[in-house]
Amino acid sequence: MQYAYLTAGLMMLCVWITLFILRKDLRREMIIMSLIAAPLGLFDFIAVPLYWEPVTMFGSLYNIENILYTFSLGGISAVLYTEVARKAPRHMHTWHKSAALIVGAVTIAVLVTFVLQGRFNPAVVLYLGLLSGLAVSLYLRPDLVRGTIIGALCFGVIYFTALKIWMTIFPGAVEWFAFVGMPQIYVWGIPLWELTFGIIFAAYWGNIYEILFGYRLVNLPVKRKKAQQKRTRKRA
Repeated sequence: MQYAYLTAGLMMLCVWITLFILRKDLRREMIIMSLIAAPLGLFDFIAVPLYWEPVTMFGSLYNIENILYTFSLGGISAVLYTEVARKAPRHMHTWHKSAALIVGAVTIAVLVTFVLQGRFNPAVVLYLGLLSGLAVSLYLRPDLVRGTIIGALCFGVIYFTALKIWMTIFPGAVEWFAFVGMPQIYVWGIPLWELTFGIIFAAYWGNIYEILFGYRLVNLPVKRKKAQQKRTRKRA
């Protein structure tokens, strides 16, 4: 079990590397969003032991496992819809970066408010914060609604599959999850709250790059060669 958390991070990193190889045009976005997400592993400082208590290689709450895991999740969720829908980011010249500050401010305000109350499991507080920020981001950018839904669901499928494989290899990992004050619900042996986290995080994080830097998603340009082949077939 000492390497179970590291294995989970490496599994997600494999997905990250696959996307990185497939989409050269999205590599900058993946790296930026992964680096921003990496410090979010600090959440374990308040999640342990009420939400879960993972076994780490060096016994500390913030280590290589946290960094690797959140790094991978950040990059994957940032570009997954863009790849699945065969889209590409294009800059919006009239966009104001202040919108990103509003989203971040709302998220932090909700998180701090509920943390100070101390009546909820840290995971529930995180969900409320992310959902609040997500609501603001979609209000400011309704063009991102479709991508948010599809991207979150696609990530949910990947996350569920990864968790299922991981918990099959390390069945004892199920004991890491405490869910204090939360219903103990499992779907095919997978903790529903952890799956919920993956979907909500992907929905929230999948919009940050577009909002922060002012991008919109457009269809990938069709290569000339393929376009010519289609025209030839139509004429025939």
